[in-house]
Amino acid sequence: MAGEVEKINVRSPYYLTVDSSDVPTETEAITESLGCGQQINVGEDVGTRIYEVDVTNRSGAFRINYTIYRPIKITYQLTEDASPTVVGYRGGDDYEGDLLALGVDSSELTNLASGEFDNSYIEITRTSDEASTLTITVEAPLESDDYTLLMQCPDETTIETPEVGTPSDYELDANTYTMLMNFTLGYSDSPSTTSMNIYINGVLIDTLSPAVLNWTVGQRRRIVFSIEDGYNYAGGGSVITVPNSEFINNKYNDVHFSFSTGTTNNSVNTGQINVELTGLFQNPSSGNLEWADPTKYITYNYYGYGSLSAVQAVGRPVPVVGGQSIYKSLNFSSQTQQGFTFHPDFTTTQIQVSILSSYEKIINNETVRRLDMYAGLSYYSLG
Repeated sequence: MAGEVEKINVRSPYYLTVDSSDVPTETEAITESLGCGQQINVGEDVGTRIYEVDVTNRSGAFRINYTIYRPIKITYQLTEDASPTVVGYRGGDDYEGDLLALGVDSSELTNLASGEFDNSYIEITRTSDEASTLTITVEAPLESDDYTLLMQCPDETTIETPEVGTPSDYELDANTYTMLMNFTLGYSDSPSTTSMNIYINGVLIDTLSPAVLNWTVGQRRRIVFSIEDGYNYAGGGSVITVPNSEFINNKYNDVHFSFSTGTTNNSVNTGQINVELTGLFQNPSSGNLEWADPTKYITYNYYGYGSLSAVQAVGRPVPVVGGQSIYKSLNFSSQTQQGFTFHPDFTTTQIQVSILSSYEKIINNETVRRLDMYAGLSYYSLG
């Protein structure tokens, strides 16, 4: 009946609802956008769907993770490709007879998985950061199809032209000194819906959406607290910028954060968390301002200090690892907030990063658990 709302995916909790008048016929093709980190779930379909992914400023390995029951035929093409790449039919071979009955040649069905469904991925490598669209075409010849696609992308590359008055080669701009969190992504019980809330002194300053956080196991995330937006990490790694206007000078500020997956368990895991003190420096290799890496003093000519002895004489130089979580693997669940303290005064040699004063601290009526860490560190690995 036209206008009736129906559930179209009975196996996945991420089902969609559609107006039954919009269920496609075999002659229709539907085109829709698919974002990095976004998941598409289709439970009743026949005909052709086209998914368009904006891959501008992204290069490296892209993955289409899929779970497919009744087989579908997948083709993809980047804007710069001369012709499309035909992946072919993917899904369970329980339905092979249905496809043969529709006239699909058996030579096209050699990659079907044994059984009811197929759970795997398609990897696509891109070497350019130029403007481009990845077009994924799905042909579904069988009615009441059932498949899930999760789009995973490499970090976005940001290239900035240095402003007039930037520092000389390798030198740090002291006016940009700030704090940066550096960690790798581990397990999430729902990567495509995982977000991160970041607080300063109990005030929510930013929520990193699933599209921004782009949870991909093994990838590194760097979050810098600054008004200077759009600059890469030393050597080209991408950086997420959040505002630092809530920092109060001349005192220790509480910095805390939590993760949310939108699921009942709400469980995520990260690698070791480094809290770095950094600043923008002029990298002559790229011709751009970049956030300084505390492990690359030799690589970047001691960041304008001139020599190892000059760095050591500073006592607490920038860049430096100001704090480091004790555990190399950290578990977060139930949206529990964890945190530490940061003092934004870089004019003295005092410790900038420290642990919370108690294991649990009430901040703006919220319970914040102490991030167990080696705090007040003043070391750097030369490399």
